[in-house]
Amino acid sequence: MSEIAYIKVIRKKGFYAMFRNFEILLNGQAAGKIARGQEVVFEVPPGIYTIQNKIDWLITDPLELEVKAGETATFQVSGKAKGGLNQEIFIQREVND
Repeated sequence: MSEIAYIKVIRKKGFYAMFRNFEILLNGQAAGKIARGQEVVFEVPPGIYTIQNKIDWLITDPLELEVKAGETATFQVSGKAKGGLNQEIFIQREVND
């Protein structure tokens, strides 16, 4: 049995910040960046984590997750502009992971 767990993050091809990367935080620390239309997979030891999506001054509330050895927890990140500096970003867990 594998002693590695996986956290996968998907960013679809939306128009929000299309030329910029989102930053993914695990346990409050920068884990990596994700560009428009990409997926990233983080190999982590099994355990409990928090995950967040960040760009500029915007950061999502932390989501708590637990991944067991050999499992993959999948999340999707996105954002939207609501005019001027009024913007929102999101992270949500995929149901089918």
